Amino acid sequence: MKKIIAVHDLSGIGTASLGAVIPVLTAMGSYVCPLQTAALSTVTGVFEGYTFKDLTKYINDTIKHWQQLNMEFDYIYSGFLGSPSQAQTIIEARNMFGCKLMVDPVFGDDGHLYPTMTSEMVESMKNLVSNADIITPNITEAMFLLGEKDIPSNFETIEKWLVRLCDIGPDTAIITSCKVDGEMYVCCYSKSTGEFYKIKCCYYDGSFHGTGDIFASVTLGAIARGQDIKDAVGLAVDFVSKAIEETIKEKSDPRLGVAMQKVIKELL
Repeated sequence: MKKIIAVHDLSGIGTASLGAVIPVLTAMGSYVCPLQTAALSTVTGVFEGYTFKDLTKYINDTIKHWQQLNMEFDYIYSGFLGSPSQAQTIIEARNMFGCKLMVDPVFGDDGHLYPTMTSEMVESMKNLVSNADIITPNITEAMFLLGEKDIPSNFETIEKWLVRLCDIGPDTAIITSCKVDGEMYVCCYSKSTGEFYKIKCCYYDGSFHGTGDIFASVTLGAIARGQDIKDAVGLAVDFVSKAIEETIKEKSDPRLGVAMQKVIKELL
């Protein structure tokens, strides 16, 4: 059983971040050690007037305690951060525990930064990405990481972006939400093998928050149990699509997140 430090926020309302990461990775056979970066009353960008509590001191103290206990971990998986300084804390924890690092640089979508994010956070994420083994930005986050101004709509440019992202540091870059000729794709590149590949996704009209967290969690969960990157990404694409389909079928409130509870048994 692989042990994974999950460095994410926790929202009281909305199936995202730790609310999605813990059940997915647990169902896939990993032991999850949550490291909460922030506490929110609801997910951001969906509900008005949400509360936000930065937990930077808490994560620093927790890591020190785990070190004192001589704990060992296989992966650190980071997502939404509560402050820019947390990126350096994650880097130090990765070096301290000698484990692999997967970074989902959560800070924007649809060409814009999320409400709690700043240019300072983007720069901190760039530093964190440079220390990662695997990264899973969406196309907007890839744009900001590379200092670009426009989102590409062709595979040639996306492939160049993947190479540039890996040049920053990680061996594997996975970009989600790539729209080409009206179709959605996840595009990947592995520096160690030199392989590019793309996986077509079903396109659903509307906003389904938390799907990026679920996608990255399934990808890591599959890698942790021995699957290769391509198979892991394919499984993640399929699972997210089924969760969205269940949400649409149930006509549930999309602000609460996707109905992954209906299909999580497929990950066992």
